[in-house]
Order: sequence, then structure tokens, then C-alpha cells
Amino acid sequence: MPHTIIEYIPDHVAYLLVYGDAQLEEIEAANADGMRRVENSPHLRHFIADFRYVKSFPKNPVAAISTMKLFSHPNHGWQFFITDNPMLKFFSTLVMQAAKGSKGRDFVHITSDPEDVRMRLAKLLPQLGELPPMPNPQTYMNPVQE
Repeated sequence: MPHTIIEYIPDHVAYLLVYGDAQLEEIEAANADGMRRVENSPHLRHFIADFRYVKSFPKNPVAAISTMKLFSHPNHGWQFFITDNPMLKFFSTLVMQAAKGSKGRDFVHITSDPEDVRMRLAKLLPQLGELPPMPNPQTYMNPVQE
């Protein structure tokens, strides 16, 4: 699973692009990167996980869930998932509720439309003014991947 994490809105929102075949080790690496971001932040950090280009996910969802320490960190704010895959929608909800308990559903939004995420972030962070366009996944994906 190649992945890329960029600062969509520096010090506020990180964008995680996941594509190809997701492996447990790479999920752990992405989680570790996210943990560094929340641990070094004086305020809530929000994350966008773009799963539109994932081909397959680990066969053991329990093992994948156990690696997701990021979501239970006190500086972890909203989590946005971009996918239209019903399995990944279910998995994303499960992970958030496992990490945050019943409050998990209060801080997660799952959509297939990146512009929906941008509009929700604009309402969540009005102090930042006009938000930039969402990152273009094609810019960050390895050309070998489809």
C-alpha cells in the first residue's frame, strides 16, 4: 500500500492518500506518521484519509484496528474518510468507534466527495478563511499504480 501524507492545511489538517494493496505494516507506518503530527501539535489535528484508490485491505481487520492508536490521541480531532467502497466505510466507522468509543461517530465523516470534506472543514475552521482546493491524488500516486 503506497501512501502519501501531506499537510493540506499546515498545522491543522493532514491529507493521507492510500492506494494499491493495503498491508498491515504500511498502515502501521501511516499511523506512526499521524501520531508524530498530533504529538507535536498544540491543538486538535484533523485528518483526511482518501481511500478511493485502495485495491485491497488487510484480511484481518482486528489486527489493523489494533494499530490505530492515532484516533484515540487527545489531539486527534475530526477524521474524514473519502471512499465509496461499502467495506471501507464499515471498516472506517468500526475503527473510529473502537478508538473513541461512542464519541467516535461524533468526529467522523465518510463521503465519496472530496469537495464535501472541503466544505465541512471550512465550517469547522472558519478562522482560516478560504480553503485551498483538495489535493489531486494523481499528483501523488506512483505512476506504476492504476
